[in-house]
Amino acid sequence: MLLSLGLAVLAVLLLELGLALESGSPSLWDVVPTWSAFATVAALVVLVAPLGALTGRVPARTAWRTGAVGTAALAAFWVLVALPLAASDRGFWLTAAVAAAAAALWSAPGRTE
Repeated sequence: MLLSLGLAVLAVLLLELGLALESGSPSLWDVVPTWSAFATVAALVVLVAPLGALTGRVPARTAWRTGAVGTAALAAFWVLVALPLAASDRGFWLTAAVAAAAAALWSAPGRTE
């Protein structure tokens, strides 16, 4: 459970790094603020999967499904916004964020219920 929580937190941090990176061009927060906010909310929703199971306030299966929605939304952001940037440093961090979110969801309790 702690592995899943750590990966979900890592996904949020990597996402924010990728969104804020200004290497020769403005940050994504300046260019596409709505998409950046969408991706941030999606990454925070991924945290529900491990936190829901950790606190016990939400059934593990419900928490996992909520995390799955966040991961799918983050993947949609990646396809629509980050994929054209995949060859850049920014694209690397955004891709790493999606991978960490997927790994967090995979290792979260409730997947097999």
